[in-house]
Amino acid sequence: MTTDEILLHRYCQDGDPAAFRELIDRYAGMVYRIGLRVTGDKHTAEDLCQECFLELTRKAYMVRENIAGWLHASATSRSLNIVRSRKRRTHREQVAANSSIVMTESSEWSEIQPLIDRALNGLADDLRLPIVLHYLQGKTQQQVAEQLG
Repeated sequence: MTTDEILLHRYCQDGDPAAFRELIDRYAGMVYRIGLRVTGDKHTAEDLCQECFLELTRKAYMVRENIAGWLHASATSRSLNIVRSRKRRTHREQVAANSSIVMTESSEWSEIQPLIDRALNGLADDLRLPIVLHYLQGKTQQQVAEQLG
């Protein structure tokens, strides 16, 4: 066994915090640099580093490979997920911003808005609330269903 495996074994078998601290000291810099390189944000990299080591505490018994390799794969995967999530969120925000600009600038919208408001106000509360939550507050159908029980 390598010294990393011995340290992980000591942590798993004895709950030795010093052994786990040694693994953190050895690999936190690597994990942080991966997060920083991929995400470009030091705060995100710090959070990602903590998440990777927390995951190692939960999965220590299952790690059968080189610990550095496992941490590298975990940090890279998490970093890429963060970047993809940011891109999706930015795209959704841009689409929403563009659609609201179009809606507010449209003379057709100003003509139809009072009709929609009147129709919504004419509905019973149990029918109006799901529509307001979904279309006006942007909640998913699942979120609306959970909120309304």
